[in-house]
Amino acid sequence: MRNRARYAGFAVFFSIILVLLMLFNWYIMLRLFEMLLLPKGGVWFWLFVVLSAVSFILAMAMTRGRGNPLAKGYYLTASLWLGFQIYFSFSLMASDILRYFVFFDRMVISLSLPLITLALVCIAAVVPLFVRVRTVEIPARRLGKGMRIAHISDLHMGLVNGEAHLRRLVGMANEMNPDIVAITGDISDGPVGRGPNPFMPLKELRAPAFFCTGNHEYYAGVDEIAGFLKGVGVKVLRNEVVECSGAQIIGIDYGDGKELREALSKLPYDRSKYAILLYHSPDSIEIAQEAGIDLMLSGHTHAGQTFPFTVMAWMVWRKYSGLYEHKGTHLFVTSGAGTWGPPLRLGTRSEVALIRRNPEK
Repeated sequence: MRNRARYAGFAVFFSIILVLLMLFNWYIMLRLFEMLLLPKGGVWFWLFVVLSAVSFILAMAMTRGRGNPLAKGYYLTASLWLGFQIYFSFSLMASDILRYFVFFDRMVISLSLPLITLALVCIAAVVPLFVRVRTVEIPARRLGKGMRIAHISDLHMGLVNGEAHLRRLVGMANEMNPDIVAITGDISDGPVGRGPNPFMPLKELRAPAFFCTGNHEYYAGVDEIAGFLKGVGVKVLRNEVVECSGAQIIGIDYGDGKELREALSKLPYDRSKYAILLYHSPDSIEIAQEAGIDLMLSGHTHAGQTFPFTVMAWMVWRKYSGLYEHKGTHLFVTSGAGTWGPPLRLGTRSEVALIRRNPEK
């Protein structure tokens, strides 16, 4: 029943995405046909709108073909085209609004907007390649002075982010010399199938690694992913608690606030000891605080990943990126180490976080 609800939510999500893509493409093609002085509303017009809108949906269906260069090529083309659509549509809307206040030559607009949009896409495509290390200090008196946590989330391994990217992240985590590695979900962007273990680089981690599920694990096959992770030595915590390096590590499956509260209430952890909660979604710090959690680590939001979704992420989650505090409980939300959809970042960075105790507090 729980999985059915998740799949239903996924279907609703993709239906909304498809409607938005249709609107984006209708608007873009409408303006493009105007610029080229072509007749609007004919068969060719609607054919371009529909094919352009469904191109990324088809690309998502190709995530099963992990080792197929044609699938990868099509996926990259379709996802970058989606990014172009998003940036171009907002550029067009901005120019439409500005035309009421400032005179713009129509020919200048027709030539400059596509070039500006293309430049933005090129910049945004390069940004995710430069993964930063983000150091976060928390005032945790009950946490050992030398405690260091490497936090990785939202890799979305698939046709874009492959094993080479994961190996690079593992190297970054090892350089932090952490006591534990926390991986808070969405490690895969599509079904992992029955082939070789795609997470082999995680075997090279020098610290104990713990994993909680994200929403994409349920779309990709949560049991298969959990099996592969266990095969490389990662401890998969599915509503479980373990002790490590003087702290209690709690991992809760992706779900809503009600499910989180229920899962925490059933776990036998000691509230007198430091408790770290790995939970994919960052919207439940109040529940974590009520349950006696000291530190909650989350991802999911990608910090919006790229403008204008950065603004939308702030509106939806509020606690969408960075360090937050609620009555003594700290929440850190990472912007993630990968990308979903268009492999673009504008206004955000991909990151691996190093979390440590503030020595002065």
